[in-house]
Amino acid sequence: MKGISRRDVLCGVGHAAAFGVLAAALPRHVLAAEQAAGDGVAICLSMLYPGGKKFDGDRYRDKHLPLIRSVYGDSIARVELRMVPPPEKLARSSKNARSATRPPTPPYVAAISLWIRNVEQFGKITAASGQQIQADLLKVTDITPYVQYDETIAQKGDPRSDVPVGSEVTSTYFLNKDGGRWDAPYFVDKYLPKVEEVYGTSLRRIEVTKGRAGQGGTPLLMMSASHLYIRDHTAFDAAGKKAGMQLFQEAANYTDIRGFPVLMNVQAAG
Repeated sequence: MKGISRRDVLCGVGHAAAFGVLAAALPRHVLAAEQAAGDGVAICLSMLYPGGKKFDGDRYRDKHLPLIRSVYGDSIARVELRMVPPPEKLARSSKNARSATRPPTPPYVAAISLWIRNVEQFGKITAASGQQIQADLLKVTDITPYVQYDETIAQKGDPRSDVPVGSEVTSTYFLNKDGGRWDAPYFVDKYLPKVEEVYGTSLRRIEVTKGRAGQGGTPLLMMSASHLYIRDHTAFDAAGKKAGMQLFQEAANYTDIRGFPVLMNVQAAG
């Protein structure tokens, strides 16, 4: 993938930052976004895991996610683990569906989204329980993730809590770069309605995030990301074949950054 190196992904203070330094910092603009959202849960702690090493999704689902829920309680609204399908499944999908939106095999193995209901409370709990969480997370993987706070700026379709385990998700990441342009108002007000028109009921949910704060004071890895939760794979592919190119051609209207698509499945959620 052009525009980002493994060093960029691994920069920062290491694995503990996932629930430590970043959460404890509580940037003012993140708190402001949380307060403005009210019960809308605008703030998400996002973790992106580069590939090349093992990530035990089953253990995360069965052991680590229940630990997170028990430790953080009502300070979080939802935890979601998305994982890249096995190579053989990706190969079958590429062979059977030639959609214009079909993403290439990504250099990532997993992504975690943790939607925070109360950022300040989340930070306090992290300070008290971060070592316990970190020790258990190391039983899932020793991959160092890139971590940042994101703000949800658009969401459409089914409620986030109704997305079932097993759902397919096409996520497009717009990686940060000096002087890069990503026009949020255009993306939300002009582009998203076209996405809805093209894909219709084949989509279960759409969520768009904007990066707000990077790990340990480092620059954001992702300027923004969009997540398309797929309800009907066949209909989604058919719609992409028919009109995916016209959506692709819209990109110049809202960004000069090449979006990087990743196909994942929801491995665990709660």
